[in-house]
Amino acid sequence: MYCDDDKLTQEEVDEMIDKNTGVCQYKDFDGEDLSGIDFSGIHFENVRFVDTILTDAIFTGATFGERVRFWDTIFEDAVDLDIIQIEGIGSRRGTTIYIPSSDSVCCGCFEGTLEEFEEAVQRKHKYSPQYHKEYSDAIAQFKAIREERKSNEG
Repeated sequence: MYCDDDKLTQEEVDEMIDKNTGVCQYKDFDGEDLSGIDFSGIHFENVRFVDTILTDAIFTGATFGERVRFWDTIFEDAVDLDIIQIEGIGSRRGTTIYIPSSDSVCCGCFEGTLEEFEEAVQRKHKYSPQYHKEYSDAIAQFKAIREERKSNEG
């Protein structure tokens, strides 16, 4: 459930970011309303956006390192947020999120690289053909996006 508290201001969020490095780390934005916040140029490490509202938030030039988690988050009209979200798949019928810049996946309690996610799906769903196929199709999409971006960079 989303927090009923007042929305965080840009100034409050700016205080959470290291001014020297532009890094936001070890923060839990659980249940926060971050609508319209400008995260441009920020690098995120070990940050949770769980039950968070990011409507109209700006992520131009933002990057995502390890252990950044998006779960049950509203992204409506977020600007330049570079994530891929697939809803309603797998055993949870939940949301699976791929963050291309860090090649990481968030899915339920799973957080890790795309390869680690693929291994977890192989282990957990090898006897569940429907879920195995749904997750495998998502993995194939994520890999295609990753390869397309690599070819565009080089």
